[in-house]
Amino acid sequence: MEIVTALIFFGIGGLVVYDSARLGFRWVEDGPEAGYFPFYIGAFICISSLVTLAQAVFGKKRIYVAAVVYIAVFMIWLGKYGWVKSILLGLAVSVVMFMMFEVWFKVPLFKGEYNPLDFLGY
Repeated sequence: MEIVTALIFFGIGGLVVYDSARLGFRWVEDGPEAGYFPFYIGAFICISSLVTLAQAVFGKKRIYVAAVVYIAVFMIWLGKYGWVKSILLGLAVSVVMFMMFEVWFKVPLFKGEYNPLDFLGY
C-alpha cells in the first residue's frame, strides 16, 4: 500500500510541477510568477514520494529526527533565520512532540534503526 500511495502522490506532485512550469515558476523583476510557490510544493511532494517509495521497497528505516531537519532547513532557507535559532527551535519542537506523544499520551513514534533514546526505555 505504501508503494501505491507513493506512486499516486508522485503523480500528483509531477502534475503540479508540470502545470507550474507551464505557468512560469521563476522569480522575475516584479516578483514571483504564478507557478513559483506551487512548483516548489510539487517538487517537495515528488521528492517525499520518492523517499517513501525507497523506504517501502528497500526497508522500513524511518528517522525520528527528520522533524528537526525539516524545521531547521525551512527556517534557514525560506525564513532566512540564523542556523543556531533554527536548529534550537527544531530541537525544541521535536522534544515537545516527543514528550507529548511518547511520554504523556503513550503513543509510540518512529525512531529509526538507531534509537538514541534507548536509555530512557522508549
